[in-house]
Amino acid sequence: MPSDPTIRRPRPPRRAYSLVEVVAATALMAATLVPAMQLVRLGVQKSSETDRQQLLSLYAASQIEQRLASIAMTWASATYTGDFAADGHPNIRFETACSDDPLAGGLTDQLMDVRTTVYDDANGDDTLTPGERSCSCRTKIGKFATYEALGT
Repeated sequence: MPSDPTIRRPRPPRRAYSLVEVVAATALMAATLVPAMQLVRLGVQKSSETDRQQLLSLYAASQIEQRLASIAMTWASATYTGDFAADGHPNIRFETACSDDPLAGGLTDQLMDVRTTVYDDANGDDTLTPGERSCSCRTKIGKFATYEALGT
């Protein structure tokens, strides 16, 4: 039986997307990708800020512990300043004050007040200025003969 050229055969199904479908999909991706990337950027920024604040807290606790060990043996009132450049953080600075003066919160020859402030010196002026991230800790230590005996 000869084939009739006027009879149309059904088309095979299309295997590609139309231009309208591609444009719609691209617009949808662009509309959702931009806010998603902003959210990721904000998350990374907040994570960095939190890590920096934790680092300041750890350095403040470290300074307090160092001073407590020193005071227990020597009972010396003093003020200390410095930075953590040896640890790779030259912009992180500290100020620590140790005093048994009653005006500072101590008791003469009985109780020493120890305060430290660790701050991120963003502007590099070696002083804590408003707006700079900081962490302050304060504690007290009593004068005991046992501490002094162990220190000598």
